[in-house]
Amino acid sequence: MITQEAFIKQVKRMLGTMQGDQRHQMLVRDYNQVTPYPRGYPVKLTDDWCDIFVTVMGDRAGMSHAIGRECSVKRHVDWFRHHGIWIGRATPRMGDIVTFDWNGDQWPDHIGIVTAVEKNMITTIEGNAAGAVRERQYSLNAGVIYGYARPNYLADPSNTLIQAILDGRWGNGDERIQRLERAGYNYAAVQDAVNAVIAHPPLFMIAKTAKRWATGEWLANWVKGQTFSVKQTRYNQGQREYLLMNGTVPLGWIKATDGQIKV
Repeated sequence: MITQEAFIKQVKRMLGTMQGDQRHQMLVRDYNQVTPYPRGYPVKLTDDWCDIFVTVMGDRAGMSHAIGRECSVKRHVDWFRHHGIWIGRATPRMGDIVTFDWNGDQWPDHIGIVTAVEKNMITTIEGNAAGAVRERQYSLNAGVIYGYARPNYLADPSNTLIQAILDGRWGNGDERIQRLERAGYNYAAVQDAVNAVIAHPPLFMIAKTAKRWATGEWLANWVKGQTFSVKQTRYNQGQREYLLMNGTVPLGWIKATDGQIKV
């Protein structure tokens, strides 16, 4: 779990990132390291990257489960609505996700992160703001604001950060230490959590009412109601899925909604 304050602290470290520089290249690289890709599309350095910025900030904070992963603002808004965190034009709070409609055509085409709300003004940090990560301010009633999403920062991340480390997405050795500490984590505490998961992997009980694996195949009756170890977690079009193991044998990918994690 992460607080709004800790998330904003990480986001502010990205201020000054310019399109094409090393930090922008790392954003694109980190986005493309999480598969399957939203819409099946690996992004390029030349693509618009406001939503890539928001997505990767969520990834790095272990908040993908609460923020979602997208490269399309409109589709990200659809994800917010589907997951019940879309609040529209309600008064925002620090940590909310803000979307913009520059043309007034009711189509959201830009996205950022609310870092402060004071009186009748909001402060945001946005990627791809004139080709950089910049801080901006708007009045609360600015016509260009399309609406807000409010992530649940206290939601169970289901070891999102830990799984990303196990998948090698934070590097190894000194690289991992440096990247975690730059992102605001206590490396020793995170590594202890990783070691604990390796020693005692999480368990998932398949619901008796579940019908199919995430890949579409029918579930065998014998696995329903049974508990298996989780080897890996991924997000498929914003939906969390687990790779289950029967001992050392992979069983398949199951949707998180088709059962529950057992402590």
